[in-house]
Amino acid sequence: MRSVKKTRSFKGAYTVTIKRLFGEKAIRAGRYRLKLSADANSELLAFGVT
Repeated sequence: MRSVKKTRSFKGAYTVTIKRLFGEKAIRAGRYRLKLSADANSELLAFGVT
């Protein structure tokens, strides 16, 4: 699992591109899970790339 630390406020809506998440690394089609965490709270987001 890849871990990335972001230092911003996540209050309200927030949009980020796939390229920003994965960087220059090529992304393959498939299903992915993204775990967001802040302090004691966390949220698991699932998404697919076709």
